[in-house]
Amino acid sequence: MKSKKITAILVGCGRFGFGGNLEKTSKFSYYYFLKKKKIIDLLALIEPNPTTVLLKTGNAIFKNLNPLEKKKIDIAYVVSSTESHFSVLKKISELSPSLIVAEKPLTESFEKSQEILKLIKKKQKKIIVNFSRRFIDFYHRIKKDLINQKIISFTIKYGKGLRNNGYHAIDLFNFFLGKLIYINPLCKKNDFSRNDNTQTVFLKYEKCSQVFLVSLDHRYFTHFEIEIFTDKKKYLISGNETCYISNVKNEKKEIFFSKPKVLKINHKSHINNLIDYSIDVFKQKKIGNIKNIIEVEKVLKLIESYEVENKN
Repeated sequence: MKSKKITAILVGCGRFGFGGNLEKTSKFSYYYFLKKKKIIDLLALIEPNPTTVLLKTGNAIFKNLNPLEKKKIDIAYVVSSTESHFSVLKKISELSPSLIVAEKPLTESFEKSQEILKLIKKKQKKIIVNFSRRFIDFYHRIKKDLINQKIISFTIKYGKGLRNNGYHAIDLFNFFLGKLIYINPLCKKNDFSRNDNTQTVFLKYEKCSQVFLVSLDHRYFTHFEIEIFTDKKKYLISGNETCYISNVKNEKKEIFFSKPKVLKINHKSHINNLIDYSIDVFKQKKIGNIKNIIEVEKVLKLIESYEVENKN
């Protein structure tokens, strides 16, 4: 029996939405993977400033959501700017999609995020935020590997704002370490957006009592790094594509780390995996990740509520 098509729209056709240059779209964009899914009928692209290459795709393109008010839409993918998320999500919640998939962060602030979540609940819709590493098998393997180890310390170094890259960091802490027990923001700086400080924070979680969120500085470089020490291993995930794993060795009464094993991470698979997940959620096979969104927003609110020294 032939599967019924799922109608979808793509809101935002920039670097992640379309990823195009003057010649072609990116093979790692939402548009590319949506077009490859035979079950997806991509009804329209929403982009206020369409490029020449976007106009040549043959897709219906609108500058806003108004022309879709009476259309049947199953899934809306929101990949527009962070600043636009609040107004876009409010508008989509009034339209027909039963599922909304949004890039992180949900909105620019805790208050706006709460308003959106309440509205989605009222309208009986489902929502997914792209916590990208949750959609990469490698991180699930690391989590499984950590089950029989004592986590001594867990550090994430990041830049570009607490609600930007810090959104991923907090979700990773929640994913790996369980329940938050204690939080102590130490300092902040503004290295990307004036409305989103990059903060250094000390935390304690259920599975680790030494957790560090360390601010780098996007004005000089962009980097996201995860470092985990356990009683048996050291994990260093540098950027998005390489992991170095060293084992604790005991030789000649000295204990040290072995030469690291180098593993490659297929980070570019996450959008494809996210879309597959969203299809399963739409088909009622999975429930979405609203609980993860709520937990991240709660932690961000706690961090943002502290008055800390500005280290600009």
